[in-house]
Order: sequence, then C-alpha cells, then structure tokens
Amino acid sequence: MDGRQHLEAAIARHGTTADAARAWGLPYQSLRGVVSGWRGVSRSQAAKWAAAANGELDPSLLVWIRKTRNAAPAQQGEAAVVLKKAG
Repeated sequence: MDGRQHLEAAIARHGTTADAARAWGLPYQSLRGVVSGWRGVSRSQAAKWAAAANGELDPSLLVWIRKTRNAAPAQQGEAAVVLKKAG
C-alpha cells in the first residue's frame, strides 16, 4: 500500500473527505488537494496529520505522496498572457 492508498483508506473509514477532515481537525482544502493529486505531503505536514489523526495515519507512508497533477493548460496560458501585457 502506498501513501495515497493509505490516506484514501483512512478517509473511507470516516465516510467522506469532509468527515475525515472534521474528525482529525485538519483543513478540508489541504486534505482534498492531496487526495485529488494537486498537492503533495511534506515531512512536517505528515507528522502533523499523523498526530491529529491519533494513529490512524502513518507519517512514513504519507511523506511519499507527491503532486500528480499540474495546472490546466488554459490557466497556464492565461498567466503567460498577463505577463506579456505587463512586460
């Protein structure tokens, strides 16, 4: 089981991501960002999440969760247009 599967299994025990975030006292946006692949988990974040989850989460697995998605091409293009206009 990799880190993302470990996190998803722990969330499933609570029902939804929002329920798990409430139970663990963690920000929903951060948890959802990691689950959806937009964010990774740092060492310090893994330790904080494991402590907040009272042993439900293993920090040695969480630290291996990396970002798997990039910004949508339209968003990147919009940023490039703004930079060209400003410069």
